[in-house]
Parts: sequence; structure tokens; C-alpha cells
Amino acid sequence: MNARTRILGYLGRHRLLVGALVCTSVFSALLEGVGMTLFFPILQGMSGSGATAGGLAIPFPFDQVYAALGSFPLRERLQVVGVLLFAITLVKGMLIYTTVVVAARLQVRVVRHYRDDCAAQTMRVGMGFLNKQRTSDLLVVIDGYTESTAGAIVNLVGAALPQLFTMGWLLLLLVLLSWKLTVVSIALVAFASFVLTGLTRRIMDAGRALVATRYAFSRTLFDVIHGMKVIRLFNREQLMTERFVEADVKYNAARYRSTKLVGLIGPLFEVVGIGVLAAILVVGSLLVSHDSKAWLGILLTFMLILARLIVPVKQLNTVRAGVMEKLPTLYELDAFLSETGKEYLPSGTRSFERLEGAIEFRDVEFSYEPGTPVMRGMSFRIPRGAKVGVVGPSGGGKSTIAELLLRFYDPQGGAVLVDGVDLREIEVESWRRRVGVVTQDTFLFNDTIRNNIAFADPEASDEAVERAARQAYAHDFISAMPSGYATTVGDRGVLISGGQRQRLAIARAILAEPEILVFDEATSALDTESEQIVQEALDAVAEGRTVVTIAHRLSTVADSDTILVVADGRVAEQGTHQELLALGGVYRRLVEMQDLEPSDGSPEVDALT
Repeated sequence: MNARTRILGYLGRHRLLVGALVCTSVFSALLEGVGMTLFFPILQGMSGSGATAGGLAIPFPFDQVYAALGSFPLRERLQVVGVLLFAITLVKGMLIYTTVVVAARLQVRVVRHYRDDCAAQTMRVGMGFLNKQRTSDLLVVIDGYTESTAGAIVNLVGAALPQLFTMGWLLLLLVLLSWKLTVVSIALVAFASFVLTGLTRRIMDAGRALVATRYAFSRTLFDVIHGMKVIRLFNREQLMTERFVEADVKYNAARYRSTKLVGLIGPLFEVVGIGVLAAILVVGSLLVSHDSKAWLGILLTFMLILARLIVPVKQLNTVRAGVMEKLPTLYELDAFLSETGKEYLPSGTRSFERLEGAIEFRDVEFSYEPGTPVMRGMSFRIPRGAKVGVVGPSGGGKSTIAELLLRFYDPQGGAVLVDGVDLREIEVESWRRRVGVVTQDTFLFNDTIRNNIAFADPEASDEAVERAARQAYAHDFISAMPSGYATTVGDRGVLISGGQRQRLAIARAILAEPEILVFDEATSALDTESEQIVQEALDAVAEGRTVVTIAHRLSTVADSDTILVVADGRVAEQGTHQELLALGGVYRRLVEMQDLEPSDGSPEVDALT
């Protein structure tokens, strides 16, 4: 779906609002035209002419207006026209206000549609695409660009539409008064609009610069906020302040330049408009009859309508400039919503209830970037109810096992099988519902402890939440807090300790009642005391479940039923702790590097096992 189709689709959902805009625009334009015709009897009367102008009949509809008002004396004619103009302006003002309100309503709806589609795209697109994006850039697109793009679209409809109808009606009146003067006027106005085309190109270039500098500013702001601990740790407050100021200055300079260029449209076109009026005065003096007094009413009425016509033409050019300025943001938003260049992981159709046999990685090939393989024909089997540990050097593919197992990615070769069925054929929701995960980088929402645990099951009762917390060894520290389960944990859980965050993550996983548990470096960032508490919680939760523990610390997996030693994208060794030690290979070297056991086989071996 391209940008135009998407926009038409959004507007098509709100035909009533668009129809209301059309109706109010048409009627306000008609009233504008009627108001202009009311000046003719006054100007014609002031020129001393009657129902003819230099021997020529007064054109329709001016003759009808003159016939209705021409019989009044000039003083009474002025009074009647004044009352009529007030009434027309009052009704027109109500229509214009209605147009503003309807346009605002439409803009809110279009913004919502854009943001809903952005949210849907974020939920559907593969993790590979999201991991390559800057969080700050995504925030700018989803929050800022949806607003500005929707504003430009609705402004094009809500502001341009009334002006177009007004232009059309006033132009018709000009043609009826004098087609010759109208042709000259159109030619001059069209020339002025053409001259301004070069300026609109510069405005679009300024819009591109505005997009680039806004991205840079948002990235710097994001780094300042989320990197504050590192900034203060290394005393780099001054450096980051300077970077922030520099990005802010460039962003504001781009905004200032863009605003100047857009603001130039109105004054320039007003100067051009007065030039057109001056030219019409000269040309009109040559085209009118020698009986200039008789033609004076028509010429002055023509000038009055032309002066009013220049206003919507100027506003249309201003709207055009505004749209050109916002086009780069529209392109950025459309690029995000487009499916081109993005990988999607479609859900399978087979529902998953429980693991009967085993999970198997069969000759799995995978890479995050082309030409940089992470898995090279990796194969292993995880039987139901087994506790499997995964260890190995950094970069060997340990965490990728969890990514594929949770189906954040699909393998490029081979397959992940569940009871002999390709994981790609299984319904994603039913699969993930039965898999619980605790990672090293635990994410908590800036919400209460209770809501963070209940995120796994929003319908869970307070009793169920507390039961999960007890199983995760978290209830005691929660109860000790002033607000208990109603305590807010702060952004990403910064108001509580790392060990407490991990235990809340374990409670969240327990609440989902998973059959399969994945622990991905769940204790590697903790101190010794916290690690011991969290490890006890993990051990308690793991009872009766199929468990995959990915760890850097080998002591975490020493009691696993099977340990997979992953190196260079393959399973280099496989066996129990004692079997792998006896092999004297990669696992033995890792054990010695971590000083878990001396190489001479002293009694510390027994302490570990």
C-alpha cells in the first residue's frame, strides 16, 4: 500500500466528515459570492448608471441583484446591503467554524489511524528490523511524524477545499462581468504561482533538513536521558551538554529556515496580488467603453471581487508550501509503514497445547547479517522435562538459541522442530503462551509491582499474583516496601535492585504457567548474594518443567541433565558436567578459566558437582 492509497483509505473511513467539509465549503463559498454581488448595486448607483453599462446589459446574476435593490434610494440601498452583509457574514462565520471543528475532528481520526497502523507494524515486523532501528528515531516517526503528516493532509482537505470552492465561485463571477479582464487576471496569477514554484522546492529541501536535524536532536536527547549514569560516572556532563546544545541549535536553525521560507509565501503573493490589481486597472481602462462612467460600476465590482479572489489563492499557495515542507515526514512515515525491505514472521496455524516428545534443532543455519553466520548447521535435542544447559565462548550462538526458540527469528536453513513439527507451522500465540522467559536484561514497566507481574496475565487475581511472587522468592521484599504490591518500580525498574528485578521477572514468567522455561543469562549481572537467591528461585520454578538455561557462569548449569557447549555456531560438545570434564575439551578449558576447578582434580571438583 502506497502513501496515496493509505491516505485515501483513511479519509474514506470518514465519508461523513469529508462530506460535511465539502458541504460547509460549498455553502460558505456561495455566501461569499452572494456577498460580493451585493456591492454592485452600490457601486453602480454611485457611478450614476442605471440598469445598463455603456449600452450593454448588466450580466447575470448582477442584473438580478440590481433589479432587487436598484429601486431603493442610494441611502436606503446602503442600509439594506449593510444588513444583508451582516446576516451573510454571520451565517458564513458559523459555516467556517463548523469547517474548523470538522477538520480538527478529522485530523484526530487520521492521527489515530496512522498511529494504530504504526503500532500494528511494530507488533508484526520481525525483530531483525526493530533491532536495527534507533529507538529515538522510532519515537519521532510514530509520535511526531504521524501528527505533522495528518495535520498536512487535513489542512490540504480542510483548508484548501473551502478556498478552491471560493475561488471557483468568484472566478465565475469575474467571467460573467468581463471574460477579457478575467483572462488577463488568470494569466497574471498563474505566472505568479509559477514564479513561486522555485520557492516551494527550497521549502521541500528545508523540510528534508528539518527531518535530519530532528532525528539527530532526538538521538542526542535519548542518549542524555538513558545514558545519565555513564555520563556522570565518567564526568562527561559538559561534553554531553555541548552535544545536546549543538544538536538543538542545528534543529532550531532548520526549523527557523523552514518557517522563514513558508512565511515568505504570503507576503510575496500579496505583493504580486496588488501588482495584478494594478495591472487590471491599467488594462481595464483600455478595455472598457469610452463611456467610462457607465462602466465604472462593473470595473470597480470586478476589482473588488478580484481583490477578494487573491486571498484564497494566497492561502492555497501557503497550504501548498506547508504540504511541501511536510512531504519528507510523509515519506519517512510511509517508509516505516511499507512492507518493502522488512521481514515478517507469519504465524502458523497449528495450535500448541503441550510438549509431548522433544524440541529439536536440526541443521539450523542462521545469521543476523548476510555473510556473518551465527549458526552453522547446529543440531541438538531437548527432551520433555529435561534440564539443558547451554554454555560456550561469547559470540558462539548461545543467546541466538533463545531467539530462535522463542521465534523472534526464523532460521535461514534447517528447522526448529517441536514434537517433529516445524515451529513455523505452529501458531505463535499458542506457542509463546507455553514458554516462560527470564533474561539478563529484565524489562519492567514504569508501573506498580503488581501490574508488572500481572503483565503475563492481566486477568489474574491478586491471590494468583501473590502466589507467583512467593514462588519467585519475591513476596518478602515486596511486603517490606511501604506500598507493597502497589509500589511503582520506576522507568525500566530503576527504583529497585537488580536481584529484585530478576525475581519480579521470574514471578511474571510463573504467572503465565509455562511448560517450557528459558533462562538466558538470568543471573550473570547479579552479585553473589542476589545470584544465590535468584538461583534458588529459578531452581524451584524449574521443577517439573522443560528448562533451557543459557549461562556464562558454568556453576549455573553444572547440575543440568545435559550441557551443550556451543562454539563457532555448532554444538562442539555435549554431555553431563562430569562427562564434559573427562573429555578435556572446550568445556574443561572454560571451567579452568573460571577457576571453578583446578586442573589437578582436587576436592573442589566434588564441591562443584
